[in-house]
Amino acid sequence: MGSKNHIVLVGLPGVGKTSAGKSLSKMLDGIHVDIDQEIQKDQEISISDLINQKGEDAFRALEEDKLKVILDSPSPLIVSSGGGVVLSDKNRKLIKEKSFSVYITCGISEIVKRLDILNRPLLYNTNKNSQLEDILKERESFYREASHVMIDITGLSIRDASKEICRKVGHVRI
Repeated sequence: MGSKNHIVLVGLPGVGKTSAGKSLSKMLDGIHVDIDQEIQKDQEISISDLINQKGEDAFRALEEDKLKVILDSPSPLIVSSGGGVVLSDKNRKLIKEKSFSVYITCGISEIVKRLDILNRPLLYNTNKNSQLEDILKERESFYREASHVMIDITGLSIRDASKEICRKVGHVRI
């Protein structure tokens, strides 16, 4: 098996990485892994509580460790990353080298409509549009650097978005 058998989805918080990853795993008959969910299972605490109790740096360290473990798996995986996984140079390099990575984009107003703010500890501002725009400005170059392709899913259902991702990653064997 080659080193590019994993598919990693990157993008803003709330863009649909987890939903698309689950759908994609069904379409490709593959195994889906969500980094945040794996950290929550390991730590037996929500990401929100983890960040509130131990700080963002502690969370980012756990995220980096979990990403490495997941991408070292010999079994091909479909991985939904956290929105900030690309903040680390090490993570961007690892994602690019060990997976076929997809940067999922979507209109900010569409993301805001589906965000559950209680489960987004780093999105605390009441002006979600403005905050997501700021996050995008900070991270867009990182998302691009970490990805092989970019797909805009604005206006698409999760199923249609997953089909589009399938078309883009058609050469990857899962």
